[in-house]
Amino acid sequence: MTKIEEYRALMQKFINQNTGEYFERFTTPNMSDMDNWLCVHVTSYMPRRNKDSQLYIPTTGMATGYKYPRATIHFTINQIVAANIGGNWDAKPIIVLAPYNGIVANNGEPRMVASEDTFFIPNPDTGLLLPTDAHIVKPNDNTLLSIGDKVSTYKSSKFTNDEIDLILSFMQPWERKEYEKYANAKFEDYEMRSILSDERVKQLYESATNKRKFLNGLFAEDRRVLLAGFLRDLVTRMAMEKMGYQYVWAHENDMSAKIANAARAKGIEGDSGNKGHSCTLESDFEHTGCFYLDIIETCQTNDIEKIYNKCLWGGSRAEMILSDEPLDMYQLYQERLNSFINHIKSLVLFEKERAKQYPEQYGTECLDHWKESLDYVDKLEQGGISAHNPYLDIVLHRNASRLNQNYAAAKAKLKQNPKYPLLKKMLVDLMHGKKWYKTPDGWKPEYVMKPMFPPMVKDKIYG
Repeated sequence: MTKIEEYRALMQKFINQNTGEYFERFTTPNMSDMDNWLCVHVTSYMPRRNKDSQLYIPTTGMATGYKYPRATIHFTINQIVAANIGGNWDAKPIIVLAPYNGIVANNGEPRMVASEDTFFIPNPDTGLLLPTDAHIVKPNDNTLLSIGDKVSTYKSSKFTNDEIDLILSFMQPWERKEYEKYANAKFEDYEMRSILSDERVKQLYESATNKRKFLNGLFAEDRRVLLAGFLRDLVTRMAMEKMGYQYVWAHENDMSAKIANAARAKGIEGDSGNKGHSCTLESDFEHTGCFYLDIIETCQTNDIEKIYNKCLWGGSRAEMILSDEPLDMYQLYQERLNSFINHIKSLVLFEKERAKQYPEQYGTECLDHWKESLDYVDKLEQGGISAHNPYLDIVLHRNASRLNQNYAAAKAKLKQNPKYPLLKKMLVDLMHGKKWYKTPDGWKPEYVMKPMFPPMVKDKIYG
């Protein structure tokens, strides 16, 4: 039996066991039982080992020296994360599998449980410590696929024709169609218009003597990702089965509710709507930090044109660049916390007013919820961000320190730029509603538009 035939037999056996009647009987474990939960983390980076040789996952904040204020590490439960509004993980090569209870034993409870976005805020000095029975799926281009005790591998590049044919034979029809479209460079008219909307691609395409060959090369990476992604996911499912866990194909509302309710029964915040991180205070802090990081990195370019064009997106960028005040990033995080507190107070007030109008719909449970919310607000008002989560507070302090220093350095360098007085005038005009444009003779005022600030605020800031 050749290697290809061995791989085919192995893949076919697994596929047979997870389709048809067998699949219908055994595919849905009891997701109300946390013993059945396997956390799945998709990433570009291998877990690290600490001085005690224990595997851990660093937060993005740790991995970037706190360039970003991201203090969280995210998992799906018993499935691989699918592309969504938060991003696409199809090309991420590493998958970490770890039993939920093992992660909790090493790190404490998660901040929130959601079937498609369960996240922890680990100690920023240790990262998220993995249990000893964690399993890693990673690329290894020496073999097509291999299922080990602690490490499983799959091929991610340099596929032979026989390997490509084998993978395609196991793909779903829509997956094969997608691959063949890229391989044969046959696109619909609307697809070609999208491809050629990039001016550089359009120029290369029009100058190519063999246009099909050009398109074939243009989408070589897309074909590789499709093949590697299929193997990655298949090997992950095989590894999960070897660990004694079952893959859950889709978390429908009932499944998500079971997971969320099991968390709530343990006193952990559970979200059956699978919003997870997106509607949390942690997410608000991250968006705030990344917004100001974007301003700092724009200033660091010292490119007047680039800075001005970025300020066209919103007045707060121009205001930051014009200001001579030092950046106090941690204070900005505290202001976001204050907004969060006021939001909770407003919600409680709204619900109380609704209860007066519809008393029959509000019982003891709702009254208890109001009290819990207000008690939490009191805790935040007294203890600040640390009262919400001390590890998050540490990360935000470290991130703020870095951003404050980088902002000061970038602004000092920018002011040395001979074109800075021109930029300042352009930004002041922008805040008053006058836009500039670039001509062969330099930048010129163009037209008056609606001011970015109401007149009273504008005059207060700029006179």
